[in-house]
Amino acid sequence: MSDWSQYPESVSSCSRPNACAGSAIYGLVNGSTYAKTSTMPDFTPEDIRSAVDYVSTEKFKEGAGLEMGGWKFTYLRKFDDGTDTFVFKRKAKRNENGDEIEQLDSAEKYQMFIQLAKASLMVTLFKGDVQGNHTEGVKRMNDLIDYLKSVNM
Repeated sequence: MSDWSQYPESVSSCSRPNACAGSAIYGLVNGSTYAKTSTMPDFTPEDIRSAVDYVSTEKFKEGAGLEMGGWKFTYLRKFDDGTDTFVFKRKAKRNENGDEIEQLDSAEKYQMFIQLAKASLMVTLFKGDVQGNHTEGVKRMNDLIDYLKSVNM
């Protein structure tokens, strides 16, 4: 099991306040929820398996859409370390004025606790455009991926 206290200060400080809306790791094999922030939904094992089936059968490129449990996500990347870990993100919720309403308003919501699994699905709720890689959320995700790879997740 990974201890989130090992998360490097340089990575956690690279994200501005409210840049991350939550994260979770779900097991591909049995559809279990390994760890999640309070802002994340409890997907059913069937939701997770259908997402995995979609990912494994579709030859889609970065930016392809996916729906799980009524939530729409965008595929970002797959870990290249042999763990079969897929990374998705979701746009922040917006009100009728177009303002983002999903926010991190406490230290607890900012934490993501990670448990190791041979195969897991990381679903992320980062704010920002699908276009991508310049947004704070995607930058933080890329840094997080580099960190997880460095500790052999």
